[in-house]
Amino acid sequence: MPRRQLTEAEKSAMQEGRKQTSAERHAALDSIMGNGQFTKPKFWKLVDDDLRKAVVKAIEKARQLEKAGKISRLEAELARLKSE
Repeated sequence: MPRRQLTEAEKSAMQEGRKQTSAERHAALDSIMGNGQFTKPKFWKLVDDDLRKAVVKAIEKARQLEKAGKISRLEAELARLKSE
């Protein structure tokens, strides 16, 4: 079954959403890089336990994704070297 074509309004809404998400991501990264409190245990002691667990879970998922990407790159390089 073919996929439904997106309307121009849907396409522009998706593009605006991507721009907003990108800006939010950059702002969050800037605040983390510019604020040393994120590396201090006293800061995290004040943060709600559920939020702290969500942050730990997100960091672990990011580590797993980074590791999977590195494995893929190394496997591709290994395949290339074997074919030479």
